Amino acid sequence: METVRSRILSRKAGAMLLRNTVVSCCVFAVGLGLLWFLVERGHLSEMPAMIVSTLLSNTLHYLLGRGWIYRGTDRGWGDGYFYFLINAGKVLPYWYLGTLNEKMLLFDLPLLPVVLAGTMLGVLLNRRVPGEWFSRIVLVFVLITGIQLLLGK
Repeated sequence: METVRSRILSRKAGAMLLRNTVVSCCVFAVGLGLLWFLVERGHLSEMPAMIVSTLLSNTLHYLLGRGWIYRGTDRGWGDGYFYFLINAGKVLPYWYLGTLNEKMLLFDLPLLPVVLAGTMLGVLLNRRVPGEWFSRIVLVFVLITGIQLLLGK
C-alpha cells in the first residue's frame, strides 16, 4: 500500500496532474471553438457538429497525453478510443435529460482558470501535506460535494 501511495503522491504524479489539467483545459477550449465554428460558420446542425467536435477534441487530448503527459506508457490506441467511446456514449443521454446543454457549457467556459488554479493548489498541497491528510482533505471535499448533489443545492 505504501508503494502505491508514494507513487500517487509523488512530485512526478503532481507534474503529470498539472500537465493533464493544462492539456484538458486547452483541448476543451479548442473543442468548444470547433463546435461553435461548425454550427455558426459551417451551418452544421448541433448533433453532428457535437460528434465531430468531441471526436477531434478527444483525439487531440489522447495524442497530447501520449506525447507529453504520460510519456512512455504501454497504453495502446485501442485503450484511448475505448474510453472515448464509453464517455461519448454519455453525451446523448445527458443532453436529452438536460444535464448537458448550451447554457451550461457557456457558464463553464469562464471557470477553466479556476480549474487550473485548483489543480495547482492540489499539486502544492500534495507536496506540503502528508499523504494521509491530503487523502482525508480530498475525501471530505468529495463528501461535501456528494451531499450537495443529493440535496440538490
